[in-house]
Amino acid sequence: MNCAAPSGREAAYYSVITLIQKLVGAVTITLTGTLLSASGYVANANLVDGLQPATALGTIRFLAGPLPAVFFVAGIILVSFYPIPRARHARILSLLAKRRAQRAARLV
Repeated sequence: MNCAAPSGREAAYYSVITLIQKLVGAVTITLTGTLLSASGYVANANLVDGLQPATALGTIRFLAGPLPAVFFVAGIILVSFYPIPRARHARILSLLAKRRAQRAARLV
C-alpha cells in the first residue's frame, strides 16, 4: 500500500461514489412518493381539518422506522465482512503520519 503519491484514480472513485449516491437518492424519492400515493396519503393536510388515513400513517411509520433499521443492520453485516486487522490498521496510521510529516516539512 503506497499512500505517498496520488495515482489519479481518486477522482474517478469519488465520481462513481457520488453517482451511486445520486441514483440511490432518486430511487428512494421515487419509491417513497409511490408508496405514499398508494397508501392514500393526503398532500397538504393540516392538523385541524385534514387527517391522514391509517394506511398512510402506517406507511410513514414504516418508512421512518423499520425500513431504515433494516438497511442499517444490512450495512453492519456487510461491513463485518471487511475487517481491517490491527497490523494493517497500524500500518495505515503510520503511512498517514509520515504523509502529514512530509506535508508539514514542505510548508516550513
